[in-house]
Amino acid sequence: YTVASNDRGEYIHVVHSGPANPVEILVARAEAVRELSAKRWCRFLVDLQGVAGKFAIMDHFNLVTSTAQDAGIGRARIALVINAAFVDDFRFAEVLAINRALDLRIFTDAGAAVAWLTEI
Repeated sequence: YTVASNDRGEYIHVVHSGPANPVEILVARAEAVRELSAKRWCRFLVDLQGVAGKFAIMDHFNLVTSTAQDAGIGRARIALVINAAFVDDFRFAEVLAINRALDLRIFTDAGAAVAWLTEI
């Protein structure tokens, strides 16, 4: 994975690739939260298009629940960019997030995700 700031200072960009690995997601999230806090920003772009395979339904549940409980996330806006093949799986995660007051949406198009992130 990689964690970087975008050029215009609008969001933290996290890119994952390789096998679906919930532990890697948690490690990357912690690094991204530290970066977000240091810059005093409130937006994440998480690109999961390079992830091979699916996350188990409990992985979705645990990742969303732990994200909602992470004090470093606060009121951050989170855009997940995923492969179209996994939309149904991630819709479950999106509903979980909304039910836990996270401002999280899924996208299959990175441009649409950036537009949503930066619209406020």
